[in-house]
Amino acid sequence: MKQVNRFWNMTHCKDSIEKLINHDELLIDYIGFSDRFNNLLTDNISKSLEQTDFYTNFYRQMNEQFSNEEWEYALVEGIRKILPEPILVERTAGVSEKEHGTDIFITLPSLLGKSYGIAIQVKDYRGLMSNGAIKQIQKADSWNNENLTIIDKYVIMTQYSKDDHSEGFQNTDDITILFVEQLESLLKDIATGFISLDKN
Repeated sequence: MKQVNRFWNMTHCKDSIEKLINHDELLIDYIGFSDRFNNLLTDNISKSLEQTDFYTNFYRQMNEQFSNEEWEYALVEGIRKILPEPILVERTAGVSEKEHGTDIFITLPSLLGKSYGIAIQVKDYRGLMSNGAIKQIQKADSWNNENLTIIDKYVIMTQYSKDDHSEGFQNTDDITILFVEQLESLLKDIATGFISLDKN
């Protein structure tokens, strides 16, 4: 630049700068308008989604698009939307599942290097429900060691309503069963997290 003094010369902005200094409420109003706009937009999108069958259709389409282990991949992707890093969400199903009974594993960091784990077993089948899923997820305790403690275990049922099939489960004291109703709620949280809306 040949004329550096032009770059630093702000006398042409003097009136505007003085106005802002003397009336700092103008800055507050501007931020307030921005926040008010974003809040209105968020509220209206959220209300619109609630007033439509968006969430019901989302669950229905998930069932049409995913089956069996595909649900595991989809849920890992979705849960990552609501549990961002440094929380680790990974699919752990496969050959070693016989040992730990876990399809999805969530690792929560903690102070002093120790971590906490949430083990999830996903079941996507219809028909008579046995206690097999419970026995599988109980194996998740094998993850426990000096650096990791299992704090929660879930079985997610993608096809079962609580009213129809809750009698098929026994010995579930330390295991939470998510039936279709709770899965729909989880999918709602995932959709809400994905589009960055606050829940009402």
